[in-house]
Amino acid sequence: MYFKIFKTQSREGNKPQRVGTRHAVETRHAVETRHANLELVFWNFIFDAMQAADLSRVLTENAIIHSRFLQREVKIDFFIPKNVADHREVSLLLINDGQNMRELGLKGILDNLYSQNQVSALLCVGIYAGPERKLEYGTAIQADYLGRGSRAGLYTLFIMHELLPLVKKRFHHFHFTEKGFAGFSLGGLMALDIVWNCPHEFSRVGVFSGSLWWRSLDLVVAQHGV
Repeated sequence: MYFKIFKTQSREGNKPQRVGTRHAVETRHAVETRHANLELVFWNFIFDAMQAADLSRVLTENAIIHSRFLQREVKIDFFIPKNVADHREVSLLLINDGQNMRELGLKGILDNLYSQNQVSALLCVGIYAGPERKLEYGTAIQADYLGRGSRAGLYTLFIMHELLPLVKKRFHHFHFTEKGFAGFSLGGLMALDIVWNCPHEFSRVGVFSGSLWWRSLDLVVAQHGV
């Protein structure tokens, strides 16, 4: 409580008396009330966030791999199914352009599918593209007529000899019933190329708006000779 000292005439003599100001008391009370409300809102937000995290059926983890094939660090996001009853019933899905999975809302999509029992346990692995995405995505056997995909063979080696061994070691308790690969645009073409050439490892592929126009010859030059 705030006080001001006023000189007033008292019955006991001319002694200063301490007089509390009503305005100061009300201001202090308003500030304390506002602070209490803000604190309540803050803790409610924290509680709701923690509760949402507990209710989620998907755990996310990250890793960075230094690839000797690609000569760069590759960031990986893992979307791990929680509370798996039978580790033998988990499948594996690799996804190109993993940097876009948050924008896509992959975790929320998986949560909804699990809650509706529309999908079995699935370990999703988002693989971040690098600055040379247009060189690393393509077909391993041949680049296109502009040189795009010239490092696709190295990307395939990274997947088969660096990423998959890491996934199998890190999640050794999962016995993957199936393995799939998915991607969008050039990432879809790269996923298709790897699955097509590695049927002993992968059994499914997801190609979304795939760059299936891939060609080794400029059609304008071929048709018009210019």
